[in-house]
Amino acid sequence: AVFQLFDSLKFRLPSARRERIRVSIAREYVRMGLRENAVDELLLVLHENPNEVQALKLLADIYILKRRFASARKALTRLLDLNQNDTDARAKLHEVMIHW
Repeated sequence: AVFQLFDSLKFRLPSARRERIRVSIAREYVRMGLRENAVDELLLVLHENPNEVQALKLLADIYILKRRFASARKALTRLLDLNQNDTDARAKLHEVMIHW
C-alpha cells in the first residue's frame, strides 16, 4: 500500500491531494511501526500547509506515544488555534500538560 501511495506522488496533483496522500503514507508507516518515518512525512505536509488538520492530529498522537510532550503540545496548540472547539485536541493538550 505504501508503494502505491508513493507512486501516486509521481504525478502532477493538486497540493491538497498530495497532502492527503502523504498523510495516508504516514498512517501506513504508523501501522507498520515506523513512527519516525511517519513524523517525517507529516512534517513535509506541514511545511507545505501548516493548517493541515489531519497531519497535525496524527503528528500529535505520534508525539504523545513517543512521549515527546513539548512537540505534542506545539501540534495540539496549533490545532486549537485553528479550531478552538476541538474538544479532542483540548483533552489531549490537558493530558500532555499533566505529563510534561
